[in-house]
Amino acid sequence: MNLESLRRRLSSDEINALPLCHYEGPIHLVRSLEDWEKALPDLQQEQVLGFDTETRPSFRKGRVNTPSLVQLATARAVYLVQLSWWPFGPELAGLLADPAVIKAGVAIGDDMRELARLYPFKPAGMVDLGMVARAHQLTTQGLRTLAANLFGQRISKGPQCSNWSVMELSKVTSGALKCEKVHFDMGQLCDEVSERYDAVCAQNGWQLKLEIPDEELPVCADPDMMQRALHNLLGNAMHHIGEDGIFVLRALRCPEGVRVEVEDHGPGISAEDLPYIFDRYYRSRSDAGKQGTGLGLSITKAIFQQHGFRFGVHSTVGKGTVFWFIMTDTKDATAQ
Repeated sequence: MNLESLRRRLSSDEINALPLCHYEGPIHLVRSLEDWEKALPDLQQEQVLGFDTETRPSFRKGRVNTPSLVQLATARAVYLVQLSWWPFGPELAGLLADPAVIKAGVAIGDDMRELARLYPFKPAGMVDLGMVARAHQLTTQGLRTLAANLFGQRISKGPQCSNWSVMELSKVTSGALKCEKVHFDMGQLCDEVSERYDAVCAQNGWQLKLEIPDEELPVCADPDMMQRALHNLLGNAMHHIGEDGIFVLRALRCPEGVRVEVEDHGPGISAEDLPYIFDRYYRSRSDAGKQGTGLGLSITKAIFQQHGFRFGVHSTVGKGTVFWFIMTDTKDATAQ
């Protein structure tokens, strides 16, 4: 491949037509000093590490959240450092400040500045692939477009990348995490959330159907909390996905405001389990033997209760389930 071909800008349609790249190696969670001490020998013997951070998005003007996850990749494995479990400090900062270990990524200067807000350090051994691309006059400098140009593959972030941790979310149920309402388009938020499921759907042969109108769906709510609620409901739908491999995210206008639904075609919920499905740690009979914390739906319930939204679930055994909620605080959003 010559440099001139790399300089050609690929269209979105060309990128979307490329095969989706799947990572199939081991992924290690780092949630404690003990976890870090186990990971460090593998990380230190590498000359080059892939590096990225994930930050919970903010829809509020002037507000920037701090990183919640640091991702480090060797040639053999990926390490995800969850900063809500094990705060950023001298141990991880020491590796990022080590000039002998190259950390390569896209727009990593911004990532380093945000991490330095958590614990002061001077990064070293950094290679920004976007800057390398600019130096060679490549028009494509983002991670997705670089992967497409260089490797002929499409990459997509999975939903777990920007999820809040269970520890942080549990603050919702206690009321420690307050609802901060802003005006936004719920249709746009649904669209952005649905994109996070491209990779997991492609990998498993599933389909997430997004059903939203062309018109805006203006609402007034806490968008961070709404994003978390959607991820919880979509994750639950995947957990119980039916043989057709289809689950649905739907948002539409209704007389009370905006109604949002998440539908699956799985085994359904029995009448005995249905009254308790939002209870903390409750596991239905169909969940026996499956992984999960039992917190997702109870946290979703707490989010809706903080907003004063009506919510519920309809289910038919053998046909599937629909979780729904109605966002009633839309008058102020329309007047904005």
